[in-house]
Amino acid sequence: MARYLKDGTMKLKEDIVVGIETSPRTLLKLFNGENFGKLVLQIESQ
Repeated sequence: MARYLKDGTMKLKEDIVVGIETSPRTLLKLFNGENFGKLVLQIESQ
């Protein structure tokens, strides 16, 4: 699979949501199957 990712034959899909305040909605999105690919909750550090 690494070869396919490297040469562009296969692409990863990521659903990135930013901010800790969105975590309840993001978890519901995960449990309801509303995400596509990998669901990532990005928490910004200050």
